[in-house]
Amino acid sequence: MPPRRNGRAAPGGPQAGPGGRGPPAAATGFSAATVSALPPALISGWLRLPAIAEGLLGPAAGPAGPAGAATGGAAASLVGELQELSASVAGLNPYETGATPAHASLARARSTAVAELCSHGSSTTALMRLLAETLRVPEGEGNAAAATAGGAACLRQAQGAVCEFVGGIFLTMVPLEPGPHALSAMRLLQTVIRAHTLHALSRQLAAAGGRLAGPGGAGGAGGAAPAREALVQGTRLVNVTPALLCAVNIFAFYARDANPARDAEVAPARLLQSQLAAALQSSRVLDHAGRLLVLLLQAGVEAAAAGPGWSEADRRAVSTLRPRYSGLPATLMMSVTTTVGVGQEAAPLASRDVADAITTAISGLCVRHAVTACALGILCAEDGGPAYGLTRPLLPADATAAMAAAAARGGDFSVRTWRGDMGLERATILMSAVWALSGQPRAPLQDWRAAVVVVQRIGRTGLEQAQRLVRFPPAAPSELENKVAMLCLLSLETSHKLLPSPPLPAGWEAEAAEWWRQVLAGGRYVLGSETIAAAKLAWLRGATWLEKAVWPAFLDAQGLLCLPAEPPRDVAAALAAGLLPAAEALLRRVGEDPEGPETDHRFLNIAAAVSGRDGRLPFHVVAALLAYGEPLQAASLVLTVGKALRRWDRSRLERAGSNGGTALNWLVARCEDFLISAVTAGAVPWSLAPGSLSRPQAQLVRVVSLAAAEWLPPLARLGEAALELAAARNRRVVDAGSWLFRIVTSCTRVVATWVSVCSGPCLSQAQAPGAGCSTAGPSAPPSPAVAGGPQHEWLPFLASELWPERLLLGTLEAVRRDVKTGELEQWRSTVAACSNGLVAMWDAVPCTSAAELRARRRHTLDILETSFASGGIVGTEAAALYRQVAAAKASAAGSLLAGAAGQWPAELDAFAGTAAEQARAAVGPLAERLVPPERARREALPRRCGLGPACVNLAGDSEAGLALRPCTGCRAMLFCSRECQRAAMQAGHKEACAGAKGRAG
Repeated sequence: MPPRRNGRAAPGGPQAGPGGRGPPAAATGFSAATVSALPPALISGWLRLPAIAEGLLGPAAGPAGPAGAATGGAAASLVGELQELSASVAGLNPYETGATPAHASLARARSTAVAELCSHGSSTTALMRLLAETLRVPEGEGNAAAATAGGAACLRQAQGAVCEFVGGIFLTMVPLEPGPHALSAMRLLQTVIRAHTLHALSRQLAAAGGRLAGPGGAGGAGGAAPAREALVQGTRLVNVTPALLCAVNIFAFYARDANPARDAEVAPARLLQSQLAAALQSSRVLDHAGRLLVLLLQAGVEAAAAGPGWSEADRRAVSTLRPRYSGLPATLMMSVTTTVGVGQEAAPLASRDVADAITTAISGLCVRHAVTACALGILCAEDGGPAYGLTRPLLPADATAAMAAAAARGGDFSVRTWRGDMGLERATILMSAVWALSGQPRAPLQDWRAAVVVVQRIGRTGLEQAQRLVRFPPAAPSELENKVAMLCLLSLETSHKLLPSPPLPAGWEAEAAEWWRQVLAGGRYVLGSETIAAAKLAWLRGATWLEKAVWPAFLDAQGLLCLPAEPPRDVAAALAAGLLPAAEALLRRVGEDPEGPETDHRFLNIAAAVSGRDGRLPFHVVAALLAYGEPLQAASLVLTVGKALRRWDRSRLERAGSNGGTALNWLVARCEDFLISAVTAGAVPWSLAPGSLSRPQAQLVRVVSLAAAEWLPPLARLGEAALELAAARNRRVVDAGSWLFRIVTSCTRVVATWVSVCSGPCLSQAQAPGAGCSTAGPSAPPSPAVAGGPQHEWLPFLASELWPERLLLGTLEAVRRDVKTGELEQWRSTVAACSNGLVAMWDAVPCTSAAELRARRRHTLDILETSFASGGIVGTEAAALYRQVAAAKASAAGSLLAGAAGQWPAELDAFAGTAAEQARAAVGPLAERLVPPERARREALPRRCGLGPACVNLAGDSEAGLALRPCTGCRAMLFCSRECQRAAMQAGHKEACAGAKGRAG
């Protein structure tokens, strides 16, 4: 009886053998596209399946098994047809090594054609019957010569061919796009799972493994023939496992691409996924397949297949053992990690139960051992490193050769660049190993550490390949580039998961430092949305890790900074990995080109990740890194930030795009956080007596002093430029949504806060003789700053470099002019900082005459009073200050009317002195221990560009590594570039240079 297709008689029938040319499309009932896309042998053999099944198993309505089936030569002929059919589909498999279709369109055409074959009802039913019955063959001796002709022995021979054929069919359908054919394929796969095929396959795998491991196995007394038959059967069983599971998992992705509004398209995919998860958990098919794979490799199946007596099909099956099985965990985890939707609407493709079931399945003991063995074979072939005790049969030939070559060269080994299918295969296997090891139990500790070492070795291999493959900035990354990038980031995530939680135990510093090195190196390989999300997660975990390590050790009961003599191991590991130089190198690239690729692809993502939920980078984390870091690296980073700030002027603000504005906002906000927190969070604890600073505390004070000297002047100029730009654009600077608003508020707050730190009573030196006024009233004691303390040296800096009055008064004027009643709250802290800053510097800025000093004081009081009165600023601190200003001015008015017009009223002096002292007292002991600005610069970097603070050259990766060349004229001054030398000549060095040359002559 001829086979039937969808209930109708189908032409062709058993007469068309698999070796013939194949009938034309009209004679088969299939479309012309199907006939042209598939080999004729496959089409003819597919139509023969009902007859083959009936010949091997007997009539479908009869009893199952070999009763009534063909025996002897007839059965062998039918098995031969199955083997030829399996060979015809092997070349279509897009995952077969060396057989990938040249074009994706050809792969899709073949997948559609195979799906149309599967719609042939009687042939598909016959194939499913063959699969089910061959996987249920009673166990026993696998040698066909020892069994009776036909019967179970014949089915055992057919088992391998059927498994190969089914696996090839399903893998060929993987590229199917959503549509009717994909739905038909999903229904077929559901039938396979519901028939407990995975459970039957698991039993066969366990039995085959038992025969190989037992005394009568391949290495027993059965001779060469039993060993070969056992190896071939085991190979085919292992290969069909990933074929079935990969196809089921890939088709579960149909839910991602199908129309979510059409349940008929989405529901089958979700059902298929849940059925797969349940079958994986109950059958343990992955564990049994992994055990059998290891046993096959230990039995020397790869070496045996290279010898005589093996067919080409069997050799091909052995060659795919490692890549097929080892790539399976990565394929299965795709459904766990993939999301559906965009942004906040994104949701996991798999449910929590499905994700847990799949994760548990790939983390089984035998799965871990098998996948890790295959991954170590790749690692040894890539770097020639240690095999960690793997026996020679478990290592592929190229790994053994690479290890021998590395040993001959004393460990030196050149890494190969991955290309094409080989690269994809290796990256997938290594990703599978990482996924499998991510479920490594945390006890015993030795196994736990071993898992970390292997995962980090995989990460290093991925980074080496990324350096060769991934272009920066990324354009249109290939599939291999994306895979390598994901391998790097997956290794980071898994090794972080396996590392101990902070505080880091003793002995784990090397692994923690390696994790940080890979984090810093992997930042350049962020290619698409998936890798960006993974990279952000890695950077966020790094920042959180440091914060957790520093928090209990660095803060006292009052929440103030307290630096122990030695850094926590977590901080030491990050510093040993080069965190400070890496951060400086990135900031220099961003400072050079704020709109460039480094900003777009790296800086903004890192900034968003490490700044925490509130957008702030915790001060105690930054302080710990700078206090315990190598002093030259810490100083170089601070100097680089200062240069990056000085490059922003009015014209650059006008040209700034979205990326540049965002990067500048982030940088200014971090400077504000650091400098203000250095004052308020206790960079120098109150309880310490002068001269009792520890080494890290002394280094932090030097770094803070250098940061203030380098950052405050450009921040003040930047705030002024933002005010001017807002006025020129007729925009309100108080608009909270404007990035200019954020620039102004950050710059104003940090400058105003540090005015109190820098200012000191120097009126006796700055005021013109005979003015006859004192700073804090007639009875005020002399200030230690006047006596020559370090704070006294910050006063010239305040007057000559910082010039804060213009920014503070301009901000108050903008608030008075633009602020509305509903916007008062967000400006309260800024106005209070401005007011306190203006009062603190009341007598700190030198004036050329007493009249100038009086005029400036009166103008300051007028601005303060007007801001409070018309702006409606409220709050305890602001209200108290306003009352003092009003009372002092009223009292002064009375004194002036009484005829003392030539004198500055003592009431105002008393008020100003008291307010200034209160503002300076709030800064704590830091002001007493600050290093003078010039000394801080000199000690930080003794050899700097002769242009001084005007130098904004950000070439190279480090300020400390900037090449300096002597002046071509005098040879006495050093410059970092020709541009800096020309600028110095224009600024006055020309005369000094000529004089030096004359003296030298």
